[in-house]
Amino acid sequence: MPILDISFEISNLELRLIPNASAGTKGRFLLDTMALCDLKQYNSSKNQNDRLLDLVLSTMDELRVKEVEPLLKLDGHHPSIEINLNYTNNKPNFVKFNRKLLKPNYHKSNFEKIKDHLRKVNWHELLNELDPDSAVDAMYKELNSAILLFAPFKNLILTNTHTGLTFL
Repeated sequence: MPILDISFEISNLELRLIPNASAGTKGRFLLDTMALCDLKQYNSSKNQNDRLLDLVLSTMDELRVKEVEPLLKLDGHHPSIEINLNYTNNKPNFVKFNRKLLKPNYHKSNFEKIKDHLRKVNWHELLNELDPDSAVDAMYKELNSAILLFAPFKNLILTNTHTGLTFL
């Protein structure tokens, strides 16, 4: 279930069932890769030059992309988009904390308090002057602080059991 958000500029490429002859080598390679991987393109938000540079490619049918108000300074070439999807990750999410292996116990988390905590964050004030990398770091810092406040953690011990982990 890959999701790819790609900034891809090929001046003559149009994404349609039959690629145009002037798409060039890069365009044909992209379309061949999309066909081989059964990827669909979901973004229709064009930039200020009426071009679609940010491709959102996925094999997931339930993916939704919409244009939203930017949290950071607007880049005219790349409009702000929101990607919504339903995804279940069955892989454990482990956190090292004080030399112990911990895992958030999401079943016992207070999601209402997490949502309230995140709603109270002034995202525009927090992210407005930051470059994109720093903004992502700041967003994760807020998200992790909410999880630390309102999600209990399980201790894990490495054992020789079938799964290799025992929860305390």
